[in-house]
Amino acid sequence: MPRPTKLTPEVHRTIVEYIRAGAYDHVAAQAAGIAPSTFRRWLERGAPGRPPYRAFAADVAQARAQARVAAEIEVRRDHPLSWLRYGPGRERPGAPGWTQSVQHEHSGPEGGPIPVATLIRLFDALPDEDADGPSTTGGIR
Repeated sequence: MPRPTKLTPEVHRTIVEYIRAGAYDHVAAQAAGIAPSTFRRWLERGAPGRPPYRAFAADVAQARAQARVAAEIEVRRDHPLSWLRYGPGRERPGAPGWTQSVQHEHSGPEGGPIPVATLIRLFDALPDEDADGPSTTGGIR
């Protein structure tokens, strides 16, 4: 006999309200006393349509969308230039309507990171600016 689920109407409502208010979904689950792994399992069970998980997964998806809409409206109101620069109309793969943060890693000849000692040696080899004018490095110091 399977044990009863912790997904009660009250827990369902609490998690959805926290997500709608802007909390990350796994944090909302933790705040409601549910482990993130249990929360993810509930969403997986909702995908094929198992009650009560189906309704829970649908409500979580809707709450995520409502939180995003609220955030986008706030950005447009409080930071219109950011909204114009990064918002709808600036679609990117995987992030429709918003740009994606990209972290660039500099790599050495073998593809790995450049050792700090090498960077320091290269920096020290740059010509210094002299009193007569800018350096030949284009102002890079």
